[in-house]
Amino acid sequence: MKKILVSTALTLSLILTLAACGDQAQTGDDSLPSDSQTLTAVDPAEVPESMVSFLNWFYPWYYDEENTRGGEYHSDSAADGTSNIVSQIAGEAPCVDLSLYPGEQPEYITTGLPDPRGWWTQAGAYTTYDVSQVDWIAQNIFHVSDEDLAQLKTQGEADGWFYIQNGCYYTTMGGLGDPFLELEITQAATDGQRYYLAYEVYFTGTSDGTRELQNTRYAVLSEETIDGIAYCTMYSNGASALEELTQTQQPAGQGQSQEENPQTQEPSDDWSAAYQAFIFQKGWLGTAQGEDLGSDSEAVVFLLHDMDNDGVPELLARNEVVAFGEMSNYVYTWDDGEVVFLGEIGFLGGALWPSDTDDYPGLFHYAGRGDSYMGHYYDLKNGQIHETLVSNDIMVPSGDSFDFESTIETSDADLYMTYSRTKNSDVLPMYTADEISAMGWEAFTA
Repeated sequence: MKKILVSTALTLSLILTLAACGDQAQTGDDSLPSDSQTLTAVDPAEVPESMVSFLNWFYPWYYDEENTRGGEYHSDSAADGTSNIVSQIAGEAPCVDLSLYPGEQPEYITTGLPDPRGWWTQAGAYTTYDVSQVDWIAQNIFHVSDEDLAQLKTQGEADGWFYIQNGCYYTTMGGLGDPFLELEITQAATDGQRYYLAYEVYFTGTSDGTRELQNTRYAVLSEETIDGIAYCTMYSNGASALEELTQTQQPAGQGQSQEENPQTQEPSDDWSAAYQAFIFQKGWLGTAQGEDLGSDSEAVVFLLHDMDNDGVPELLARNEVVAFGEMSNYVYTWDDGEVVFLGEIGFLGGALWPSDTDDYPGLFHYAGRGDSYMGHYYDLKNGQIHETLVSNDIMVPSGDSFDFESTIETSDADLYMTYSRTKNSDVLPMYTADEISAMGWEAFTA
C-alpha cells in the first residue's frame, strides 16, 4: 500500500501553514453519506495536503476525557462527555493552528500575577482565548451544534478546564514540546464531500533512531469554503475502524475491466488495516471465543498465513501463557469487510510450518503427549477450516530407550510426502503486539 509520510515535530515557535483545501465549496452537513453514494478509493499520496497538516497538528495535541492522545472526537455527539473540544481548542496546547482562523489570537499572561478568579495562582501564568474565535472554530471546523456548544461551555467550566470572563476563555498556560511523532495515511476514500482516512502514528524519539508504532486512528474530514476561504474540517477521529473504508470502489476507468473478469481482481488490502487494528486494539476480545485468548497483549502472539491461497492471509493468534493443554491457535480471516473468527487449529502449543508447494497452501502441525504424537494439515475449503490427520507416531520401548512407530493416516500420498519432507523445517514464528510494533507493520505483513 502506498503511504504518505508527514512529520509532527512541533515546538512552541513552530507554526504550521495549512494549505488551502481546494476550490470546491462543501457544505457543513452533519449527515453521513447515503447508501446510494459511491465511495471511491483514493491513493493516500493524493489526500489533500490541508488534511495531512490538520492531522499533523491535531493528533499530538488533542486529548479526550480518558486523557488519550489523539483520542475520540465525534461531532454528532460532541457533548456526550467523552470529549470536550472547546477545552482542546482553548487549552494548554491548542489542537488546531489558531492563526488560520478569524478572531483575536491568544494572549499569554506571564506577569506572575494571578488570573482574575485565582484558579492558576501556583502557575503564575495563564492564557486568554477570544471566545468568538474559539466558538467559531468549534462550530465551523469541528461541526459542533449550538446546543452542544452551550453544554461544552458549562461542562468545561464545571470540570475546571477554563472559565469565561470579559469575552475570553481563561485557562492555564502550557508549552509545546517536540512530540517526536510521524503520521502515515494508510487508507483513504471519498464520497465526493468527505474523506475517510486511516492513519498510523509512529514515535521517532527512540535512542536507536527506529520508529515505534503507537496507534492506528481513523478520521473523517472534509473540504469546505466558509466566507470565501477554504478550510479543512473534522467530523470524527477515533480508534474504531471506519466501515466506509471497506465499501470503496476503484476510481472510474479501473473497476470496469475487473468486474468483467473477476478472476483478474487483485485482493483488497483492507485486511491489512483491519488486522492492524485487531492486534493493537485487542479486537479479538469482541469476537466469538476471543476472550479465551485473554486481555494481556504481552501473552498473545500472532502470525499471518494465507491458508487457501486467495491472496488474503489469515491471522492466527495464540495465548502463550495459558495451561499447556489450552494452547490452540485461533484463526481469523477478513471476510465481507470485517475480521471474523473461523475456529481453532493445533493443540498443546505445537509447531506450525508451511508446505513447500502451492498444492498445499495451509499449515502443518505436530504435537502430542505421553506416547502419542500426531501430525495434522489444516487448510481452508469454502471458507471453513479443514483438518487432515496425516501421521500418527506411537512411542514404543526399544532397549533402554524408545522408538517411534509411524502410521500414515492420510490417503493423499502427495500430502504425506510434503509433510515428511518439510517436517521440522521453517517453523513459523509468532509475535506479540510489541514485537510487531518494533519490527514495523510492513515487515510483519511482508
